[in-house]
Amino acid sequence: MTPQELHPLLAGYRKTVERAWSWRTAHDATDGLPFSPAGQCGVTSAWLQHRLNLDHAIVTQYCVGTVWISNKWTPEHVWLEIPDVFRTVVDITGDQFGLPEVVCGTYLELTQLGAHYTCTKSRTSFPDKSVLPRLQLLEEALCASS
Repeated sequence: MTPQELHPLLAGYRKTVERAWSWRTAHDATDGLPFSPAGQCGVTSAWLQHRLNLDHAIVTQYCVGTVWISNKWTPEHVWLEIPDVFRTVVDITGDQFGLPEVVCGTYLELTQLGAHYTCTKSRTSFPDKSVLPRLQLLEEALCASS
C-alpha cells in the first residue's frame, strides 16, 4: 500500500482515536487537553500499530526520536514506520508540532516538505510497558464512545 493509499485509512483512525484523548491518556510531561494530540504520540502510536496489524496485516515499527521542522527540533516524539525499501513514516499526532494531522510518506518525501524524522529507538513488537496503562485507558474510552 502506498502512502497515498494509506492516507484516507489513517485519517479515519485519527478521527476515531482523538475522541478518546484526555489528560489520563497523555504523557505525564503534558497537559493532555481533550482532543489535543499533545502528549498522545506514544499511546496513539501503540494503538495504531495494533490496529494496522490486526485490521490490515500491516507490520510497523514503533519509533522514538525527534523531528526537525522549520529549523526547530521537537521534543521526544513517537511515530510508526513501515519498513520497506523507502521506510514510510506514519504519524497521526504530528500536528502538535505544526505538521498535518496525518503524516504519511517516505523519508525523502517528508524531507522535501521540510520534516526530518530521526529515529533513535525502534521496536517491531509492542512498545515499552510504560505506555500500557495509558493504552488500556485509551481502549476503554474508545469502547465507551462506540
